[in-house]
Amino acid sequence: MVWRRLLVPDTCTLRELHGVIQVAMGWEGIRATFPRYYLYVAIAAALGGVGLIWHDWLSGAVLLAVALVAAWLRQGLTPTLNRLRDAGLAGNAASNARFDRMHRVSVYVNMVQMVAVVARVGLR
Repeated sequence: MVWRRLLVPDTCTLRELHGVIQVAMGWEGIRATFPRYYLYVAIAAALGGVGLIWHDWLSGAVLLAVALVAAWLRQGLTPTLNRLRDAGLAGNAASNARFDRMHRVSVYVNMVQMVAVVARVGLR
């Protein structure tokens, strides 16, 4: 178990506290994780889709679709989320609201990808 004791001013907003906790726990590098994660998903799904499409075209197509969406998440959505997060931390309230919406979209899309793969490929 890891403990940290933090002293923050009572004027600290929830967003600022979030940033303080990330730094204190060593989580500020989380941004670097998602591009690698999406790259792994894209490559693994593409390879699986190509290998499977000749035996089960629907499962192969699902994996290829997952690969394309993962590539979009990595190349399109993640950089946008990073820009919005930076602007929000700089005090832009509109960026905070847009970040929250787009982050929710990324979570839902990722969840749909996982369910699609498990439902089509994983339960065979």
